[in-house]
Amino acid sequence: MRKFLLLLFTLAVSLGCTYATPKVPKKKVQRKKTALVNVKTKAKDDANVSNPNLPVIIQEDRYGCYYADTASCNEFSTAGMVNWAGERKKLYDKNADTVEKCLQALKPQTSVVPAKNAVAFRKAMDNEMRSWRKLEALMRDFGNISIEAQYVLNDGTIWLVVGAGMHSDLSYTRFACLQEDLNTLSGVLVKAAKEDKGLLLATLYAQMQLLRPVVKAQLLKKQWKYTMAEARKEAQRLNYSCSVSTVKKVMGEWLEARKTVGGLLAEPYRTAYNLHTTTTVHSFIELFMDIDQ
Repeated sequence: MRKFLLLLFTLAVSLGCTYATPKVPKKKVQRKKTALVNVKTKAKDDANVSNPNLPVIIQEDRYGCYYADTASCNEFSTAGMVNWAGERKKLYDKNADTVEKCLQALKPQTSVVPAKNAVAFRKAMDNEMRSWRKLEALMRDFGNISIEAQYVLNDGTIWLVVGAGMHSDLSYTRFACLQEDLNTLSGVLVKAAKEDKGLLLATLYAQMQLLRPVVKAQLLKKQWKYTMAEARKEAQRLNYSCSVSTVKKVMGEWLEARKTVGGLLAEPYRTAYNLHTTTTVHSFIELFMDIDQ
């Protein structure tokens, strides 16, 4: 484990970020549909906010629509793939930050947010962003712990690549959700796909639980030359840190924050906004399926 963590630290320093993200060929369920979401009709921008209107890729799978980063990595070495993923993560984080600033400055038209809801809407948006930051940090920690557990049980530096890809995909998911939010809240008319599968939270949590197999202290003692006390402490961390039950609680807070924002919108913008929430949750399912595969 010390060797693995040292390698993680070395790569993180070279990336200048937390355990970034590469996309490498992995087993995936056959995709049914790919859609590039673009703005069709632009509404008047009363707040003089410049919408970057960056393209968002949406794919459909058996679990519904999800945000998909389709960029390809041409690197072959572990360090090369991890570095490539780290650059993608930086790009998506930068894009998300740009779009978030636009959302913070945006003054939606009354056709989107009724005048009586304007003050509550701004507070709700700020709360959504705070809730997301809390959830994002937890999801990244959960992913890191899951990767460490898989490394202990299966070995191989490929887990560095898988973990880096997870972090990049999470950054892309947030960027894509925010860009769609901005389009909707700006009064832009987009052709949204109908989503009838629901959030599928049970599927998400079941998939996350699969990534947390029990790691026994005896294995750690043998594999990493720990003392039994050290092995027990490490097993405790790998088995109980960032539990799925903790994720459920924080996920619930974020979903409630999204629900509050959506409830302040007029139709059809409310339905569109809620669809972005569903697509984000489905993206989490895909993200953790990638680790399992």
